[in-house]
Amino acid sequence: IELSILRLDLPRMLCTAPHSAACRRVGAATARLTELRAHESEQRRLIAEGEAVLAKVVQEIELVEAELEAAVTAPVAADEDPTLWLPDELMLNILLHVVYIGSCASVCRRWHAICQDTVVKEQRWALRWGDYAAGQLSPTVHPLGSRERSPQAIALSPDEQLVYFATEREGRDYVTALEVRPRRAGGKPVSATFSDECRQEWFGHTAPIAAIAVGVDGTVYTGAQDNTIVVWSPSGDPLNTLREHTEWVRALAVSPCGTLFSGSDDTTVVQWDCTADPACIKKVRTLRSHTSYIFALALDTQGRVFSGSEDDTIRAWSMGDGAEVAVLRYHDNTVSSLATHAGTLVSGSFDKMIAVWSLDTLTLITVLTAYTTVRNVGMSARGELFAVGDDMILRVWPRPLGESGEVLVRLRCGVLPKIALAVTSTGVVFTDSSDGGVVAW
Repeated sequence: IELSILRLDLPRMLCTAPHSAACRRVGAATARLTELRAHESEQRRLIAEGEAVLAKVVQEIELVEAELEAAVTAPVAADEDPTLWLPDELMLNILLHVVYIGSCASVCRRWHAICQDTVVKEQRWALRWGDYAAGQLSPTVHPLGSRERSPQAIALSPDEQLVYFATEREGRDYVTALEVRPRRAGGKPVSATFSDECRQEWFGHTAPIAAIAVGVDGTVYTGAQDNTIVVWSPSGDPLNTLREHTEWVRALAVSPCGTLFSGSDDTTVVQWDCTADPACIKKVRTLRSHTSYIFALALDTQGRVFSGSEDDTIRAWSMGDGAEVAVLRYHDNTVSSLATHAGTLVSGSFDKMIAVWSLDTLTLITVLTAYTTVRNVGMSARGELFAVGDDMILRVWPRPLGESGEVLVRLRCGVLPKIALAVTSTGVVFTDSSDGGVVAW
């Protein structure tokens, strides 16, 4: 029996021998287990403390959320600012990304101040065109029929609710009037859409229409290659046909007081008095000084009309007596387009340059490089500059008088803008598309 017991205990006795490998392993495992159990105990203690802290934070969050809800839903007096509790940084992000900044100026004095901030305006405006460049926005296209020619001229009604464009179908030239409505993206007006509900087509010319101008009373004037100017009522009724030019009428401009100017390939600018009955429009005078075709006309608020010509010059005339005020020389090719805003005159040319002039001094301020033959330029009420040309890209300058003069974006977005351009007061741009259509940006 003792021998049997000795045999059974022999492995244990061997394992507990002071210098055996098994003994060392047992000791190491025991020490490691003791260490891990102590670590587990510490972690459980930390977890318990963390859960207590988390519960406290969750409780504080619930209290603050309730406070926020109460602040948002609390009634606000008419003379109070409902956003005083919002940090300026958050307010800027709300105005730039959540709502349309142009509609917020009347909410309160603080919002008005933020909306009028030049930096905020430029940032919001740049974001919109950046969305086009990044493909997050696409222009609205009103396609034309397969037999309709791309628009050669575009103009807007005084209330900017109608867009007029000149096209041709099966040899017949006409003006189309379409209703336009704001287009929204993310709750913000970013462009316009077209409606065919009130579409009108006006026939009155016997050759392609090159120019459209609209008076403050809604009277529409069109000039064409048949050397005539047709006067239309706002509803599209032909009221008069003016026959004074002997060549193609390329340019038209009408002042708020009802004075019409027409430029022609016969090298003259004719001034018309349209203040009376449209059926009794009379020629006031003919302005003669250019030596080649008149491509562009523009008016300023100082009683002057500017004409751009194939003779590479811009001439300024007095509306009052027809005297030539100045000759502006910079371009070395046809001055194809003109636009004015505040104290600035902008000229686009076939020399691939855009010149910016001071209306106060009639001197050159700066020059922008367009890298293509410029067909048309336009400016919004805020002073943004737009240009289209032979490379069929819409170029956008946020600040034409900026130090760098660099273009903000170059846009095509699946359309081919080239010749026609019109800009609303809010910066919505209408162009032609050379593959057939009218485009709203």
